[in-house]
Amino acid sequence: MKWAAPRGVHLAMAGEGTRSPGLAIGAREAQWVAKLLHLPAEPVLESIESSKAINQKASTCLPLSLGDGRFLFLKKGSAEHLDEKRRWRTGKSLSAEHAFYTRALPCLSRGSAGLPLVPRCLGSWTSRTGDLELASESQRLGEELGIEGELLLLLEDARHVADGEVLGQVGPSPGGMTSSQARAAVRWLARFHKTFSGSPSQDLDVWPQGGYWSYAKRVVVSQGAGQKLPVDTTSRRIGEEWEGLVERLGDSAPELRDVRVFGLPFDEALGESAGSLSRILARGCLEEHRRCLLHGDYKAANIFVGEDGDSATAVDFQWSGWGLPGVDLAYFLCTSLNESALGEVDELASVYFEEFGGESGSFSFELDVSIADYVRYLVADMWSNLDSEKIDENRLCSNVGMHKRSLKHLTKVVMLGARSLENLYGNAGEASTRRTLARLFTCVVKLAQMAGDIVAASWAGRGTIGVTNKGYEGDFDPQTEADVAAERLIVGVLSQLFPEIMLIGEEGESSDRDEENVENALRELDGALKDIAPWEIQLPPKVDLKRDVTVWIDPLDGTKEFLRGDQQGVTTLIGVAIAGTPVFGAVCSPFSERGRTVWGGLGVGGAYEQGREEVMGTARPLLPPPSPRRDGLKRIVTTRSHGNAAIEEAAKELGGETLKLGGAGRKILMLLDGTADSYVFPSKGTKRWDTCAGEALLLALGGKLLKATDGTPYSYDAESAKDPYNDEGLVASIHDLEDSCRACRKAKL
Repeated sequence: MKWAAPRGVHLAMAGEGTRSPGLAIGAREAQWVAKLLHLPAEPVLESIESSKAINQKASTCLPLSLGDGRFLFLKKGSAEHLDEKRRWRTGKSLSAEHAFYTRALPCLSRGSAGLPLVPRCLGSWTSRTGDLELASESQRLGEELGIEGELLLLLEDARHVADGEVLGQVGPSPGGMTSSQARAAVRWLARFHKTFSGSPSQDLDVWPQGGYWSYAKRVVVSQGAGQKLPVDTTSRRIGEEWEGLVERLGDSAPELRDVRVFGLPFDEALGESAGSLSRILARGCLEEHRRCLLHGDYKAANIFVGEDGDSATAVDFQWSGWGLPGVDLAYFLCTSLNESALGEVDELASVYFEEFGGESGSFSFELDVSIADYVRYLVADMWSNLDSEKIDENRLCSNVGMHKRSLKHLTKVVMLGARSLENLYGNAGEASTRRTLARLFTCVVKLAQMAGDIVAASWAGRGTIGVTNKGYEGDFDPQTEADVAAERLIVGVLSQLFPEIMLIGEEGESSDRDEENVENALRELDGALKDIAPWEIQLPPKVDLKRDVTVWIDPLDGTKEFLRGDQQGVTTLIGVAIAGTPVFGAVCSPFSERGRTVWGGLGVGGAYEQGREEVMGTARPLLPPPSPRRDGLKRIVTTRSHGNAAIEEAAKELGGETLKLGGAGRKILMLLDGTADSYVFPSKGTKRWDTCAGEALLLALGGKLLKATDGTPYSYDAESAKDPYNDEGLVASIHDLEDSCRACRKAKL
């Protein structure tokens, strides 16, 4: 049969420009459907030709009525016609939808109590196979017929998945779901999340973080001339866009003029919280946390409900991926309610929680984080150029969130975001101290990177790096110009910004400064210390900044390795202790491929890593390494340059492989990465500035660094600065601490 493009499924739509041939649905697709359903091709093609296509930028959808009582839906997707950036993102979304229907959905058993109702997939084909070997009959048929595009799905029509009931979508006017419809929708969502809560990855090619508005997908990074570090523009954009929105809406939304959060202007609180919100949500995407599979685009336009408000289902899983369940719920509440249901946000959250279960405190916190993060996206990205006239134009656009169709909804969403931020700030307490420490911790990360750049830059001129010997009684303890310059920068900046806090540096350069480098760094850091929100800081009670806080600095850990050319043994270490306990650390590896910096601690509730070109808001959360290690071998790391009989005895007692390496920072990173199990050094040799930053990171992942003699921790308080030597040796581990301590106690210092 010779096929011509049927009416309603043209390659171009009015006002849309040229569409990809990969979106056309015709004879090949009809044959594919017919073979899957064991039908003649003619009635399938007739149904295609008579159906009204639903065209979107990267998909064509057709309802099929085949005359045998079956109501189906044919969806075809392609990103080939889009620009490079959108092509990758849309292509990934097509892969995610294919993965959901072919790998996640089959685990659901239709009709089982408590399971969500989802349209079944009767056939699938994709050109985006990657490394997957897809052996289904529908995939084979698609390849045999030469289907074009990137995705083809044959689905049950969502309107007909409930027994004895036809489901429907919300109409464009007045828009939004009623209270009964919304309750059915949140109950479905809770069942969906519960079904896939804590799910293993199952090799699903879904988004690592579900939803299209996540910080990592939307962040804009800039780096001006002369700047050492990339700049996250999110906070600035939030301020500029919020000011513009309030001005454009003017007297039509007077409530927005003075929205405040704990005394702060709304946009300032939202801007300084953006990175913290992002990191918490990123942690929620990991298997070891409270993650579940998200729908990723759970709005009224993708939801079908029954007239009685009991049944519901959803479609369009292109943004499905991992995350905290509150992400989907927040998006739904902010986009999909009518004016009446808008006043029942708390009741709808309770309906969800009653269905999903769990611990109420965690649920409330996660929902606050999710709402605030979605409002961050709206202010920074979605409400640009929005005004009363555009809101009125959008009034009947059913695929647009209600916050862009109704001024009342927009105002309510802002107030929800402000309330969520109030909850986050209010539960933190001690605002002034937390704000100072949030700035200090951010500054420590950026100074570790800047100092690492000084160390890396000095490598090109290593033949004239001015080596001196700090050692006594014949010991060789080298100091280079890079050590001195890096410490002068760190101490110079910190002493200017935090004069009340005690600084202890290995090189003793606190009284000498490189004025030009310090002033340049201060200019760059001005206004750039908002990457950690005060409410993210976790503190012991009653912290006195002057008395309790110490900063330990090793600007170039592994100087001997640096001189030997062992670049991987070189790190910059900055650790922060409160009342003697390390609570935050930054370890920069200036010679690593990506310029890696690992930072965090109990003071921020976790540990993260980022590359030289990345920003703190997109830093990736670290998890404790597996135990035992994946290769099954026990690996011990110890000193290269301070070896003695006690070290040999401890290593022998532990068994396994022993690596002798220089650089305390490198050995700590190996524990964090799981490439070593224990770091044993039952001997003198290290000092507090060698271990403070690393110990903070170990504590964040459940590990410890202890004295080799008795298994007690070292103190990093101001008094210990008088004698900073770790004279009782050390043992450090995340999983093998007990065995390592026992082995070290048997060895004699």
